[in-house]
Amino acid sequence: MVPQPVTRDAGTGVLTQAKNKIEVYFNNDALNATSASTPAFYRLIDTQDQSQLFPQSVAYDSVANVAVLT
Repeated sequence: MVPQPVTRDAGTGVLTQAKNKIEVYFNNDALNATSASTPAFYRLIDTQDQSQLFPQSVAYDSVANVAVLT
C-alpha cells in the first residue's frame, strides 16, 4: 500500500502524509459530478474487522478526475 496523499513542503523539503484522506483516481469516462461528490457513493472496508466505512466529505475535481475522501 502506498500512503496518500503525500505533499512536500517547498521550503524544507519535508514530506507529510495526510492520514485522514484518500485520493480516488478515475479514468476519462463520463462521471456524474453530483454522485462523485456524495460520500454514500464510496464504501471503504476496514481490513482489520471487515466493517464498512463512509467518508465524512468528498471533494471531487472533474478536471483532474480525482476525488479526495476525508
